[in-house]
Amino acid sequence: MRDLAEAVGRYGIQRVIDLRDRAPLFKPASYQRIGVEFVRCPLSEHEPLPANILDVLDPNYITFVHCWKGSHRTGAFIGLYRRQCQGWSPDRIWDEMQAYGFGRPEDHMALYRSIFE
Repeated sequence: MRDLAEAVGRYGIQRVIDLRDRAPLFKPASYQRIGVEFVRCPLSEHEPLPANILDVLDPNYITFVHCWKGSHRTGAFIGLYRRQCQGWSPDRIWDEMQAYGFGRPEDHMALYRSIFE
């Protein structure tokens, strides 16, 4: 929690979206103590992203999105955001996902298809 509190101060984070399909890393009260809103949005890394997944974003908040490693669910979530909200090309999205460790599409095909099909 100390690292997150430091990031909140440094980057002005106001909201945390947790994509983990297991228990959150910290109790919701811990997020309140450091002054951020906590949104739990459990996703499986083996299922497609829900069609309305980006509804949890609010442009009025500086948001930190995470899962367990930050490469599969988070990568797909951000990839979809880049495509739908920022108009990035598939090649540019894929390059960024690879830079952050998404790996081979066949290992996470449902997430991959959520963005590119």
